Amino acid sequence: MLVDLLCEEVKRDVQRTVDDLIANIEAKKQTIFAAMEDQTKKSLQRKRKLQIPLCQTILQSAGKAGLTLVSEEIKEFSLPETKLFQETGDVKLAARHD
Repeated sequence: MLVDLLCEEVKRDVQRTVDDLIANIEAKKQTIFAAMEDQTKKSLQRKRKLQIPLCQTILQSAGKAGLTLVSEEIKEFSLPETKLFQETGDVKLAARHD
């Protein structure tokens, strides 16, 4: 009986130690993830700040040349109601679809 009590106490101690180790590992993991996320955000912000002047220069140059820049994706995909009108010729049907 005394041996059983000692065994149970040892099991509890081992379980407590394991739980503490797991909690410490989880806390360190969360700290690392938070630091990585913070660094990633800062890096992306720096890249954006560097790209803004370039984009502004391109847009200004295009504006001076009388050009309008439109994404190829926008050109390729028309609005559903426009396509519906083109296919059916029914303005009311196209308006209801919107």
